[in-house]
Amino acid sequence: MIDLKQIELKEWQERNFPRSRYEAMTKDQLIDMILAMQFTLGMAEEVGEVAHHILKGIQAIRGGINGFNINQIADGVVDSGVFGQQLLSHFGVDSEKETSKVIDEVLKRNWIENPAGDNKEIQQKYCTCLDEGLKPTISYDAKFDRDFCDGCSLPLWP
Repeated sequence: MIDLKQIELKEWQERNFPRSRYEAMTKDQLIDMILAMQFTLGMAEEVGEVAHHILKGIQAIRGGINGFNINQIADGVVDSGVFGQQLLSHFGVDSEKETSKVIDEVLKRNWIENPAGDNKEIQQKYCTCLDEGLKPTISYDAKFDRDFCDGCSLPLWP
């Protein structure tokens, strides 16, 4: 038997998102909505596959490298991205441009100095060892394509 809260929720749903809203749509609008849902559900399904393989890897019950089926995880991640690109294409959005913009935003974050992630501007710190009369050893980090000070672990320049 359906309980009272579920009935209340259904009534709320019908008041806030009535069927008439969709019945008034044109065929093209409905097709656009269905395509967007298809791409979105495809992404969700693929993320679910990744989660499934990570869980089984943690539980060490379905093989793969150290319990992780890396090929299946990679397939799910890439497939999710493909569905995401289809969704962006559907809406006329340049996925390469958006990816670059999001990566630029991520690279501005500093979770060490701003663990709350409260969008406060954090000045990027750079090595000041030379200014302080110290003679640091320098290491090149290919991953970040920049030189870092071994003494303070900060980049030498922007």
